[in-house]
Amino acid sequence: MLVNKAFSDLITFTRASPAWRFNASGILVQDAANTPRVDCDPLALQPRGLLLEEGRTNLITYSAGLENAAWSKSNCTVTPAAGVAPDGTTSACKVIGASGASARYLASAAATASNALVVGSIFAKAGEHSKFRLNLTNFASDSRGVYVDLATGAIYQTDTSGSDFTGISGSMTSVGGGWYRCVVLALKGAANSVVRLAIDPKDNSGAASGDGTSGIYAWGGQLELGAFPTSYVPTTSAAVARAADAASITDLTKIGLNPVQGTLYAEFVAPNMTVAANQSIFSLSDGTTANRIQPFINAGVLTTRVTTAGVAADFTSAISGASAVHKLAIGCAAGSAALSVDGGAAAQTSPTAFPAVSRLYLGSTFDGLGFFLNGYLRALRYYPRKLSNAELQALTAA
Repeated sequence: MLVNKAFSDLITFTRASPAWRFNASGILVQDAANTPRVDCDPLALQPRGLLLEEGRTNLITYSAGLENAAWSKSNCTVTPAAGVAPDGTTSACKVIGASGASARYLASAAATASNALVVGSIFAKAGEHSKFRLNLTNFASDSRGVYVDLATGAIYQTDTSGSDFTGISGSMTSVGGGWYRCVVLALKGAANSVVRLAIDPKDNSGAASGDGTSGIYAWGGQLELGAFPTSYVPTTSAAVARAADAASITDLTKIGLNPVQGTLYAEFVAPNMTVAANQSIFSLSDGTTANRIQPFINAGVLTTRVTTAGVAADFTSAISGASAVHKLAIGCAAGSAALSVDGGAAAQTSPTAFPAVSRLYLGSTFDGLGFFLNGYLRALRYYPRKLSNAELQALTAA
């Protein structure tokens, strides 16, 4: 990363809990607390980068134990240990619709949410059947969700807004071995404070019918408050919180900081770049908003802010490609700053001086406490001089 030193020699990393990632074999594995996660693409089996996420809580209990009584069942049964799950263990459950054509569901224990964005997710794989409805329900007046086809890897229908759940959307992401992480998102209202994640099994035509033996495989349910899903957090008898990933360099002599000029280059993947929330790639700062160089994404707009003694100058541009690797290089000195993104011509502005900085945060804001990238930082390099516009463009085009 920054200069030719080991990660631990440069970077202070903390996370007050274990956390999960995909390894180079495409298996979900747990890293201990305070251990950085270099996540891999479970299909390509190649590194995606350092995974940096905000803290989140999985509100579902018995996330992998769908056979547990914590999951309510109507006209369906659950067979435990019926297949190999994404974590490589034989802990996947089979969800089987009862014989006949009648309403059916498998629903998690109740969590509490009102007037908040709620995102539910579960890993699922086709069995004899390939379709189901993944929905959020208050178990009283409203139930809304998306219709999943595990044979095609696509959502084929999305519910309209209801009395308590509005703005319904969903997604499917292949994680290998026929498994998909299926997601449903909605704004939960105030009809009541209950929210559950539910699976409604369907047959291959999408009808609510079954034969008592055919079904789908499911594992790893998760219910979070937020605008997008984060990495899996396993639970048993209680909800579990995953702490935020905090990575920083607080001694900038380790990278040979030049106090009057310099260039920073970053490679990153921002899976949630279209979400209306600030997602910081890095922040070179003094620990406040008064002096910093900080690129961040919000709702598909990349803003790179250069602030010197409280006076800010911004570069802004549209950015797209949530699964793509993006490259950014910014050079700064007194009276001149230039930015190139993904091989584009360098844009320029004129700060009064290079900011007086004392620390560098990876994937978070000026004080390391917010605006988390919720994505992957693949590379971060520092040069103790302001590179030319042509050099910046060449760096980000390579």
